[in-house]
This record gives sequence, structure tokens and C-alpha cells, in this order.
Amino acid sequence: MLYWPLGVGRSLNLSTVSSRILVLGPIMVENSAETSARLASHKRSLSNTSEDDLGRASKKTAPIFQNMKAGLKLKWLEPIADTCLHGMCGDPSPSSKIAAFDIDGTLIRVKSGKKFPANADDWKLWAGNVPKKLQEAHANGFAIVLLSNQNFKAPKYRKDFESKLIQLARTLSVPLRVFAAREKDKFRKPLTGMWDEFVANWNGGVKPNLSDSFFVGDAAGRPATDSSPKDWNDTDRKLALNHTRRMVWWGTKANRLRSQRI
Repeated sequence: MLYWPLGVGRSLNLSTVSSRILVLGPIMVENSAETSARLASHKRSLSNTSEDDLGRASKKTAPIFQNMKAGLKLKWLEPIADTCLHGMCGDPSPSSKIAAFDIDGTLIRVKSGKKFPANADDWKLWAGNVPKKLQEAHANGFAIVLLSNQNFKAPKYRKDFESKLIQLARTLSVPLRVFAAREKDKFRKPLTGMWDEFVANWNGGVKPNLSDSFFVGDAAGRPATDSSPKDWNDTDRKLALNHTRRMVWWGTKANRLRSQRI
């Protein structure tokens, strides 16, 4: 019997839940009008983008971004409990609104087309407008946090990952924090250790407004379709609001699982 925190004084018994998913905000239920309205609100603040934007960055910079410092430097800090990597880019400001993102398969994809990257340079943006969307979220008062599960089998893979994130942060050009779970412990998604660590120690004591915060990931446990293979896992869906990458980058509707016991 597992219980996951959903906010102060709230918990969810996963052993008795069918058509629900774990969320950072209020419990999300299929066909919920309240949930649909919240998703629409989040989508309006981060969308208005068509699939034509895939792989193509915007040629013009909106006035609100013209003063944003380009090429922000990601600095790797002391790992948390030796098993969770922690990095900071720029000077992130505390906020009650958190925009959290998975990394691999959400912000970026493997450039070579292989299942796993060959080196630190084997990556490209998942969509060309990814930096713009994160910059918009930052401009709208969201704190940007990246949460990633990693499985380093050799020191080289950790070095490649850290180098890749330095490159990615320079491309995104937005203040952020990144957490990467190395082991199968409390920090690894769908466990909430990385989120809990950020809230407790790295958000300036500001309590997040869970109804205004969200997480975007690719591992939503979705079945295969004619155009897409099935998701490799459902860890991201269990962790957060069901915002998938296509919903945010392109504004498409979620392909939600129905009556899946998680």
C-alpha cells in the first residue's frame, strides 16, 4: 500500500485508484471539468504553437526576451546525498508557480536517431520552439526546474550528461535548476525526492501553489498509435499533471490512458 503526497494534508492510496494519475496539484480524474479548465489555462500560457514550429526556432525575439542574458552558464553543484546531481543556471528566483520538465525525450532528443546518445554532442531540441516556451514560462513568473532519471554505467556517461546539460542550458538561456537521479532511491521518478528537495531547500522558502504548477514529460504510459510507438514507461505520468511534450510544444490534446491501475 503506497501513499504519495499531493499537498498539505492530502494523500492518495494508489492501491485503490484506477482512472486517476498522480499529480503535483489536485487529484486529476478522467473527464473532470475542473481539470480540463486547468489544463486549458496552462496550455494558453505556454502554447499557441503549431507543428510547423518543429525543428525551427523563431526568427524574431519578442520584446520581453530582448533583455534576457544569452548563453547562461550552468554550474554543477555538490550532489545531493551523493546520488542526485544538482545544477544551477543563472540566478533562479523563488516562485509559487513551478514549471518542471523532464529532459530526454521532452526538451531534447537523440540527434543521431539512435536509442541512446553516442556522446555529449548527440542531441537536438525536441522542437525548435522549446527555448521560447521556457522563456515564456519564466517571463510569466514560473520557476523552471528540470527533473531527470539517469543510469550512469561508467564515469564517461556522467561526464557526457553534465556536458550536454551545460550546452542545453546555454541554448535555453533561462534561469533554472536541474536535478538528476543516478540511483534507484527516493530521488528517482516516480518517487518525489527531487521535487521534495527543490521545495524544501532551493525555492527560497516559497511554498509552491500546486494548482498553478505542472510537470511536462514523455513517459506517460500511453499505448502505441499509428504514428507513435508506445511510451517506454509511465514514471512521468505518475509524478505529475498529465502535460505531455506535444501538448506544450504544439498545443495538441493529451492521449490519456483510461482505467489504468497505477
